[in-house]
Amino acid sequence: LVPVARCGVEPDWFTRLAPLGADGMARIPAEIALLQNAHYLCNDLASDPALAAIHADLQRYGLAAAASFPLRCGGVVVGTVSLFAAETGF
Repeated sequence: LVPVARCGVEPDWFTRLAPLGADGMARIPAEIALLQNAHYLCNDLASDPALAAIHADLQRYGLAAAASFPLRCGGVVVGTVSLFAAETGF
């Protein structure tokens, strides 16, 4: 998983958790979407134990809710698009 676009500051977890991908345990919304081959929606990121590795980062950057969707080409997942919000319940 290689980040190719973003708006704002690059989160620390991009480098700290590298390499990102679907080879092991999911630690971020994009990895969850990749591993499950399904969308990931969370209206309160701080309450999701699957994101424990990035809880401090989420708080530091003011990220409270997220959605990540797998992108498919010919039925094969080739990436994800992830959106974050500053408010819970967004």
